[in-house]
Parts: sequence; structure tokens; C-alpha cells
Amino acid sequence: FATSYNLNIAARAMSSLYLAGGIADMGLIAGVPTLGDRQRIEGYLAHKWGLTANLPAEHPYKSVAP
Repeated sequence: FATSYNLNIAARAMSSLYLAGGIADMGLIAGVPTLGDRQRIEGYLAHKWGLTANLPAEHPYKSVAP
């Protein structure tokens, strides 16, 4: 039984609506990330893209990159 599927990132399923922009980063995580994992990812991306001001004051990576 062979079936093929197309994977469209940032597109609405079964339509012709696609992202009219770009994707700066993409990652895959196997399983459910822990709170610490999620915060490290948020911190990494915030520091990489200069968005640390968007992190809450109590975020562990607000001032220091992970």
C-alpha cells in the first residue's frame, strides 16, 4: 500500500492559500518539550533575532543567551 503526500509548510490544507513571506527559522522537536526546553529555544531565538525585549521580565534568558 503506497501513498504519497505533499507537505506544504505555511499553507492552508486543501487550498491555494500559501505564505506570502518567508520563514526565518524552523525546528523539529521529537516529543513534548519541557518548560526548560521551551525557554531555551525562546531565549536562543530571541537573542539570535534581537527580540529579547519581547521576552517576559522573569524569563531565564531575558539578559543572557542560553
